[in-house]
Amino acid sequence: MKTISIILPTRGRPEGMHTFINSAFDNCDNKDNVELFIRIDSDDVDSIEYCKTRLRKDIDVKVVIGSRGKGYFSIHTFMDELWPLAEGSLLALMSDDITCETKGWDTLIAPYAEDNYIILWPDHRHEGGGVTPIIHKHLIELAGTVGQWTDVYWENVSKAVSQGPTKQGLIVRLNKAEGPHVIFRHARIYPPSWKDEFETWPGNHYPQAFNDSVSETARKISAKFRGHSPENYRPPPSPSVNNFDIKMPPCIG
Repeated sequence: MKTISIILPTRGRPEGMHTFINSAFDNCDNKDNVELFIRIDSDDVDSIEYCKTRLRKDIDVKVVIGSRGKGYFSIHTFMDELWPLAEGSLLALMSDDITCETKGWDTLIAPYAEDNYIILWPDHRHEGGGVTPIIHKHLIELAGTVGQWTDVYWENVSKAVSQGPTKQGLIVRLNKAEGPHVIFRHARIYPPSWKDEFETWPGNHYPQAFNDSVSETARKISAKFRGHSPENYRPPPSPSVNNFDIKMPPCIG
């Protein structure tokens, strides 16, 4: 049984996928304890060819090929195709513009697999919101989804849960102050279509359906959450996201 499952949707960036995979597994203490799931669009010829000819043979990896959907805006649905297949208790939700920089990162996060109500926030070395959460599978099973705009989704779920009886959120930030220092550097490469879609939303806020889903997930978790055990829990800082608002990230391309 694996402890960590990496979920990696990708499109059109085989070299980025290659860099991430090598950085993640070369920095593992125990590759046998980590599995990788890759999700590729059926028309992504370059990524499919990479997986056929260059994908590492020394790791546990499964490749799922499916329809493109709405492209960038279907990333969460691609992840939702993959996580039910995972063995790991900790689901690392990654992308092809990330590089793992911490040796032994798998050993550092493995103890948190015993806490069903934990979200780990690696140091992403980019100003703005953390976009590479590692979430306990139990939480995603309760939600039934990884959530669209996954980082903002779970930050706000944690904020809502922290307003309950336990006064504890779900997030531990891996920045030395709260937990071990784990760096997943994120380049944050967004397609131009991101901006076009975002500007169609009223007031540049997330749609009401997103807010409703956050509230429902927080309700389900709060009904079961009784707090972290003292040896695992570090109080999270005040959430940086307020009222589900965000700032426009840079677009590249």
